[in-house]
Amino acid sequence: MSETTPHSARRPHKARVDARREKRSVDTFRVSTRGFRKVFAKHFGETNEAVETVAYHLAQVEVQLPSAREAIRLARYPGAGNRNPRRMALGLMENLSALESHLRRANDALQHLARGSNGRAKAEDPEEE
Repeated sequence: MSETTPHSARRPHKARVDARREKRSVDTFRVSTRGFRKVFAKHFGETNEAVETVAYHLAQVEVQLPSAREAIRLARYPGAGNRNPRRMALGLMENLSALESHLRRANDALQHLARGSNGRAKAEDPEEE
């Protein structure tokens, strides 16, 4: 019989948890993207690139919210960062930066859609041609 260290005993469990989390993220992304695409395409047309951009980035935000929420929650506890304050700060920064990037891109696409005439993006826009 071989001895197991605490870390090696946790590996199968961690792998299962990671696999479940990954599947849940992919499923959330698929459902979210499909829903956003359907709603925005109904109003702005299926061929509008901004519709796909909005759907993609809002779905990414929805997928990343649980991780960002957890990082924020962990940062507010007494003793947060006692082991490695730089790692805590970098982890929180990474989560917030990812959210910020997707929110900015979704917002830019929404502004493009909102500027369109009669609910549709302008075809005369030289950037689209």
